[in-house]
Amino acid sequence: MIVTQMMLRMPELSDVSGDIIAGTAAGAILFLVSIFLFGLVIYLANTKYRKIDINMDILTPEVAYFHEKGKREAQEDSVYISELVDYKKTGIVACVSDGMGGLAYGDEVSQYVVENISNLFPLSFFATEENARNIRRISDYIADHYKQQAGATLAMVNILNNYLNFYSVGDSVIMLVRKGETTVLNQKQNYGSLLIHSLVKKGQSTSAVYGNPKFRALTDFMGNVVVRVLYSVKPIRVYDGDTIIVCSDGVTDALSGRNIAQHCSHVSAANTASNIKMAVKGRKNPRQDNFTAVVIKLGKPVI
Repeated sequence: MIVTQMMLRMPELSDVSGDIIAGTAAGAILFLVSIFLFGLVIYLANTKYRKIDINMDILTPEVAYFHEKGKREAQEDSVYISELVDYKKTGIVACVSDGMGGLAYGDEVSQYVVENISNLFPLSFFATEENARNIRRISDYIADHYKQQAGATLAMVNILNNYLNFYSVGDSVIMLVRKGETTVLNQKQNYGSLLIHSLVKKGQSTSAVYGNPKFRALTDFMGNVVVRVLYSVKPIRVYDGDTIIVCSDGVTDALSGRNIAQHCSHVSAANTASNIKMAVKGRKNPRQDNFTAVVIKLGKPVI
């Protein structure tokens, strides 16, 4: 009888070491390839962005404003416009803050708001949530310092490389006028706006809302305990010929969006501002509120 014995060969130490080295080398190569591909994606993305920046004509801003006292005892509106010297890199920030009528220190609070906005400049354009948090911090200080006995609104735009972000608290207004049509970009945070939104959602008439004594009462403001900052979900593209208007409600209470659009066609920012100001004065409202507006006209670069 022949007995065949099968001997199992145990791997030698040199074989195991070789496998480990080969596996390590393969892992290292895979890691380096991953790093290379990731870097390539970032490079291509950045190259594309730089290419857009280089080839895209950044619109030239022309800015004007008016700051008028109405029939109130004191001017409680405040305004801030960032420097335009290096706007292609820093962007533009413009804001209006309207001290709440009927409460003390309205002028102080509105001034505090715009001064602190100026301290944030230049804003990080894409960090909208962080910018909103900074606005809340400003509001929190007002709430703590004035014990809710004072407040103000805020309407602000930030424009960079032909895109716009907005931030707002209260009932000051941000408008985009394009080809004779006016679009209000932010929602007023007052009781009337809340009622209208609710009735429209239910398909009911809104006519009775305008006679409500609480129509103009603010539902949010700078200095509220838990302020809700409204801001653009994504940047809004702006184009040659667009006009951006940031204003207190003293302007929009006097003039409709259609009236305002009529003053924006084929004229400079300074003329637009002057025309809107004179139109508000022309209403001769005996209870005219203070009225302030920043007008930003965007046009093709000056060669």
